[in-house]
Amino acid sequence: MKKIILLIFFSSSLFSQISSKKIDRWISNNDDLNGSIVSIAVKRIDKEKKIVGSGIDIYMTPASNVKISTLLGSIYYGDSIPVINYKVSNDTLKISPTGYPLLLHPKYRDKDLAKFIKKYKHIVYHTPKIELSKYGPGWAWDDYNSYYQAERSEMPIYGNVVQIIKNSNGDIEVTPNRYKIIFDYDQKKIIHRSETENKFFINPSLIKYGDTIYSPFITSRKNTISLLENSLGNKVEFNKNKLKDYSSLNSTRVNEIYSAILKDSDNLISESIAANISFRLNDTISVDKGVKLIQDISEQIELFDGCLLYTSPSPRDVEESHMPSSAWKKK
Repeated sequence: MKKIILLIFFSSSLFSQISSKKIDRWISNNDDLNGSIVSIAVKRIDKEKKIVGSGIDIYMTPASNVKISTLLGSIYYGDSIPVINYKVSNDTLKISPTGYPLLLHPKYRDKDLAKFIKKYKHIVYHTPKIELSKYGPGWAWDDYNSYYQAERSEMPIYGNVVQIIKNSNGDIEVTPNRYKIIFDYDQKKIIHRSETENKFFINPSLIKYGDTIYSPFITSRKNTISLLENSLGNKVEFNKNKLKDYSSLNSTRVNEIYSAILKDSDNLISESIAANISFRLNDTISVDKGVKLIQDISEQIELFDGCLLYTSPSPRDVEESHMPSSAWKKK
């Protein structure tokens, strides 16, 4: 598959030195861009001078490189990211999810949240208000085995994936170790999950020492509570009623979350933050509503899910429009 890259530069002082021919030469001389689809548009934002660039007429779906919209939306709609809503009554902690994605995450574990919950002997899980599908539009049905398509959920736990590691003794370690694992030395894939159940087929001979493999598990509220109980070592009671008169625990790991979105392009974290934006304003965990709120910041982007898939405007729109700084000003 060819790598798709969309680069958009806005320049002022250097604009007069830039031409479409110079950009074409730079692309052809850049070995890192071989085999890639490249579109570069350069325009002064303070003048209506015609745009210059290369591949401006190419229509593409750049996807991950516009995850910055998620970050901007999160900052725009508040200084804090709510981790969990809670209410304490004696030795009982009542909790309700916010869509926050780092609980026991294998790559970005929020130990503060786990430590906060573990202090209490009795945990009650209250149902949040959600409008959430497991996947956004545009995903291929058979991508469910891949880390980038971990299922959305109201309370992601372990990143909604199993982590497989081969240790120094050659043993396979699986976290969380709660699902059926079948070793199949004949299969060609390192790991394959059953489409309809949490049954994982692994070929240990294809995993090298030091490798870390991730594969999504099928989520459900029952599964989340079971994983939470196992990690805490305590029973978690379920309450279908909405939590009232609660306080909110805010994240101390905001930079780590934003780094996961921008540097690692983590899809589930990006989608979860979109859902979290919706929760902050609508008290509803919803990627779709979060995306609409992000769109309200600027009408020049078209988003489809929390991974922020984007439909390029027509070449005429690119030529005749620009995004001034006022586009991000609160209405």
